[in-house]
Order: sequence, then structure tokens, then C-alpha cells
Amino acid sequence: MGRSGDGAGVAAYEVLRGPEVAARTVELSATDAALAPFTGYCYSVRAVDRHGRASPAAGPACTRTPDLTAPSAPPSPRVTFASPGVAEVRWGAASDNVEVERYEVLRDGRLVARVTGLRASEEGLAQGTAPCYAVRAVDLAGNRSPPSRPACAAPPDVTPPEAPHAAAEPGAGWIALAWTEPADDVGVTGYEVARDGEVVARVEGRSEVLRGLAAGRHCLTVRALDAAGNRSPPSAPACARSPTPRRPARPRVSRCRNGASTRSPSPGSPRWTTWAWWPTS
Repeated sequence: MGRSGDGAGVAAYEVLRGPEVAARTVELSATDAALAPFTGYCYSVRAVDRHGRASPAAGPACTRTPDLTAPSAPPSPRVTFASPGVAEVRWGAASDNVEVERYEVLRDGRLVARVTGLRASEEGLAQGTAPCYAVRAVDLAGNRSPPSRPACAAPPDVTPPEAPHAAAEPGAGWIALAWTEPADDVGVTGYEVARDGEVVARVEGRSEVLRGLAAGRHCLTVRALDAAGNRSPPSAPACARSPTPRRPARPRVSRCRNGASTRSPSPGSPRWTTWAWWPTS
């Protein structure tokens, strides 16, 4: 700042930050310390003579304090496949002395996304790949944090189990079905039993009894499911004929008078009859 003319002589200069006096000096410069980082301040200067009279203030002149502090590194992200070829990346918030403005998502060191939130996704990934991602925070001044510890996504399971082999055993109104455990690259978690193409049972074991069936021929198939929801091809149909339930035959009945005796009753004995019957096959 330049010198001011005054007949009584300039005794000092007052540096104003807004309405407040931030510094008083006889020099032509002053320092204002302990300011907040990346914050705008406006200053004006007035001269004061030895009688305490102040000149009109010159200015203002405005500036912004620098921010040289980078944000902290975000926590390691969590990476999953939202669908085949689409990876989803989530992470926790980073901290900063002023404010985090955005995040940059890196895959193998290459920038693939800029977002203001705590999640991002990348599409078009080759099937079967296992991408690794890191995240860094950027503040309002453009300072970048160190990247987070990288996290990788396991490639999605798109391989279905093999088809089971099923066999059926019929009974009156029911069919018992059993099948083999098929191979899978991860592991089978359950099975679907279908009759005429319609799913009639979902089980975890390797057998099932279907009851309440009408008499006649029934064909059943089984599909295996893995943890990713992949379904195997259906097994070859396992067919069996549920027999018609047989009605019981009329029993044979015989009658004996006077108990089991075939002799004539003695004089004065009461007359009575015994009935007996036997089931017939």
C-alpha cells in the first residue's frame, strides 16, 4: 500500500478485514494470520494521523487463502457384480479440513469414474474378469488423497450345474422320486421338481414324494440350482404309472346257530345266532 498525505502526519495504518481492524502498523504492509484455509477475505486500509483521525478506507482488495491439505484416503471399497459385465463399487466417506468435493474411481490405476456420492458403477467389462478398484477423494482446492486400498470383485458365476439323473417309483396315488447330485463349479444349493413342465416342489435334498396323484402315467423332471441362481438343464423324464386304487372285496359271511355247535339245542336252552366273516382279497 502507498503512503497517504496528511498535514498532521500519518501516525499509522489500519488494515480492515470487513468492519474489523485486523492489523495496525506503521509499515506499508501487514500480515493477517490464523485464517481458515480455502476461504475468501476482503481487506481495506485507512490512514490514521497523530490526532486519531482516520482517512476513508481504500479498497477492498480480496483474496482466498490456499488449502494445501489433502483429504484422507477413503476406506477400501466393496466391489460386486450388479449384473454380468457391470461392476458396482461402494465405499465410505473420506475426511478433509475443508470439504470433500468428489471421488475418483480407479481400476488398475486408470480413472474410470468421477462421482460426488459414495458409489459408482462400470459397464462393459469382459465376462469372467475380476476387476480391482481403488478410490481417492478430491477436495474443493483440487487436493487429492492417497488412493484407498484396492478391492477386487470375484467374477460372477454364470455356469449352471449339470443335469441330474432321476428315477421314479410309483404307488397308489403317489410317486417317489430320487436323483443324483450333479456337478457344479461352485456347489448345488437346491432342486426343482416339475411335472408336465410345471414346478411342483422345491427341495434341498435329493428325493421327494409327490402325493395326491391321479391314477395313470406321470413323468417328472428335476433341475439343479446353484447359489447364483443358475439352473441346470432338466433331467431326462422319470416316468411311472400310478395304479388305480382297488376297492375292497365284499367279505364272506357265515352263520352258526347256538354258537359254534352244529348239534340241536337241548330242551330249555336259549336260542341265539353267531355271525362271522372273513375278508377276501
